[in-house]
Amino acid sequence: MEWRFALAGVLVHAVLIYSIFDIYYTSPVISNVPAHEITTRNAPAKTASRHSQLGVHGTSRSHVPTESRPGHVAIFAGFTEDVSAVARGWKYNPVKFDSIFNRSDEALAMGEHIKLDEWVFDQVEDFFESAKQNSSLMSSLLSNKRVFFLHLLGLDTNGHGNKPHSHQYLHNIEVVDRGIERMQRVFDTFFDDQSTAWVFTSDHGMTDWGSHGAGSDHEVLTPFVAWGAGIRKGGSSVTINQIDLTTLFASLIGVPIPVNSLGILPLQVFRCLTSISLQKQFCQFFAAQRTVHGT
Repeated sequence: MEWRFALAGVLVHAVLIYSIFDIYYTSPVISNVPAHEITTRNAPAKTASRHSQLGVHGTSRSHVPTESRPGHVAIFAGFTEDVSAVARGWKYNPVKFDSIFNRSDEALAMGEHIKLDEWVFDQVEDFFESAKQNSSLMSSLLSNKRVFFLHLLGLDTNGHGNKPHSHQYLHNIEVVDRGIERMQRVFDTFFDDQSTAWVFTSDHGMTDWGSHGAGSDHEVLTPFVAWGAGIRKGGSSVTINQIDLTTLFASLIGVPIPVNSLGILPLQVFRCLTSISLQKQFCQFFAAQRTVHGT
């Protein structure tokens, strides 16, 4: 009789242990779900690029773990860390997911882990200069729904090595500021149509001692600055979640929102009348209702 009680106890504990992993370590990414497109025939922006300047500014709230890969997934795919990634040592997402890069007609990324920010700015400028001599590349760049991702790693590396209050870190901020101004001149000269939207943000914050990964305000809160085509002017301060950036990018360039995105479209960022924003919300609501109920 005693062995039966012992066996029952083992089985109960096994079920409880399994339930923890089944509930908390299951990927939130759902595949093969139809997406409801939020798109416009006349997209307010032809290209989207991550940069900063005055315009709509505020705070973007990220999510633990405050690391680069989960931050990039949140920004470009619209969902927080996949807990099933613990089985992969948090190195990569074990489940395939949709992103703004998949939805855009073409995406170009610039980044470098050694020469860092200056290298990115130089390469972008050289890239557009070469495009002027290449008719096929020129034609491709001048079409709609293009995403430019400039990965500026200098501040992250400087923060780890020299700490955020160091002279080197503050100088790096100046380098980024000058580089952003330089990049806007390059884009404005090349496209010459005032149809580029710019968004500057960060994948995570950093503590005063140069670390990140936990959930303090220094690590979770990141800057958010947006300006250009389709963006409201006036320097209004806004607060959004990091996963909302995916819906913002998709709506700016006029493509469907990635199917795995959990973000909410930050209407307060757009340059349009409140009445128009409400009308668009109602239209999307009734369109979704017809799709679900077939009426």
